[in-house]
Amino acid sequence: MNILRTLLFTCLLAVLICTLAWGPGQGPGWSVGTPQAEAFLGLGEFGIKDEKELGDKFNVLVRSRLPLIEDPEITGYVGDMIDRLKAAMPPQPFEITHGVINHSALNAFAAPAGYIFVYSGLLLNMENESEVAGVMAHELAHVSQRHIARRIEAMGATSLLTLLGILAGVFIGGRQGQGLVVGSAAAQQAALLSYSRDNEQEADQVGLGYLINAGYPPQGLHKAFEKLQKNQWLGGTGNAIPTYLSTHPGLSERIGYVSQNIERLPANIRNRKDDNTRFRRIQTLTRARYTDPKVAITYFQRQESPEPCLDTLGRGIVFTRMNRFNDAEAAFLDGLRCSGDDPLFLREYGRLKFQQGDFQAAASLFQRALAKNRNDLMAHFFLGRIMGDTGRIEQAMESFKRILQQLPEDPEVHEAYGRALGQAGRYFDAHMHLAWAAFFLQNDKRTDFHAKKAEELARSPEQKRELERFKQKQKERKELLRPSLF
Repeated sequence: MNILRTLLFTCLLAVLICTLAWGPGQGPGWSVGTPQAEAFLGLGEFGIKDEKELGDKFNVLVRSRLPLIEDPEITGYVGDMIDRLKAAMPPQPFEITHGVINHSALNAFAAPAGYIFVYSGLLLNMENESEVAGVMAHELAHVSQRHIARRIEAMGATSLLTLLGILAGVFIGGRQGQGLVVGSAAAQQAALLSYSRDNEQEADQVGLGYLINAGYPPQGLHKAFEKLQKNQWLGGTGNAIPTYLSTHPGLSERIGYVSQNIERLPANIRNRKDDNTRFRRIQTLTRARYTDPKVAITYFQRQESPEPCLDTLGRGIVFTRMNRFNDAEAAFLDGLRCSGDDPLFLREYGRLKFQQGDFQAAASLFQRALAKNRNDLMAHFFLGRIMGDTGRIEQAMESFKRILQQLPEDPEVHEAYGRALGQAGRYFDAHMHLAWAAFFLQNDKRTDFHAKKAEELARSPEQKRELERFKQKQKERKELLRPSLF
């Protein structure tokens, strides 16, 4: 729900690819024979266990350094799309785990062990859901065919911490680190491409199969490629396009053979239509809440809009962000008249009232939204906050506890739960959740403060185990991000 406003280097995927191509001793600060390299050196087969370790560490690093969107409406939509595609895949040795990165690049990538990341720019710049699904299907094909693992095996040896050290150096090292990696990538471009021509053709073909078997219009894949090709020629959004579109074979060739494969399909598959109802809602929410408000309001005030109801919702959200409350209220009222009490409109109008401090009106709107959509975690969250602020502490705590079962890494929920626990006199639990909130917000000083307070209060074996689990997470992240890695 709260976005970490950290700097996103758009060369992330290039760094991943470059690092995977390096053998031991080629990453900065590492050489064969050092204790660090030997401790993590993998020789011969790069098995499922090895890939899982690499993927888990990489996931921690990404979530520690990139601004991820935690809005359950948006992440749930991407998760449902991936689940639909996953159902068309053979069984996998990994859980498919996803994240949405808050950045304008038209990009998505598959990390080791089934970690999939999609950029908000991809959601905003595609016209149809099947186009986003086409890109995701391509990435899932890289996962199912284990292309990264096969690349590592082909090198004969690799260090897990080489990859992690280089990435940490980029994200912590600022402009200097970014320039170093970009320079390295440019100097060794031919040798450091992650996926071979055969890998990419296989991902295109297998991914197209997943897209078709999931019930999407197959044209989504080549239309996505066409848009990404156009973005490349125009210089791109942040000059960040997926690495698989800058490797061999070229874009034109790949669009050509994907189109030829689609032409051979039966007419009933070729003639499928997109259902963009939910996609348009997610685009509106993403643009309104996570892009520059001045740019967003210009978009939502366009003339002859094809989505007039959704544009009123977008205006309401952006005006709320800009503290133009009268304009926001007018937009939400227009939107509700247009949409017929749509639960998303009710929820967002409730957020306006909450921000204004009108808890009674906000609670009424959240309850109306939940009557139509019981799964709206954002409405549950704000209703929980209202209960806490109006003295109904036990109800508030129960609400936050349920939300954390589905959003275990959301710092705002941990923060609200921790404060409610403190009001109830449960001080160990309060400090633990406040420590988790600070941990996910990358605030080391506050993390250490609350962890120390929790340690002073820990009495029962269960409390001590919980504290130890937290310390292990702290240790893991500190090891990944320590200066000696870069």
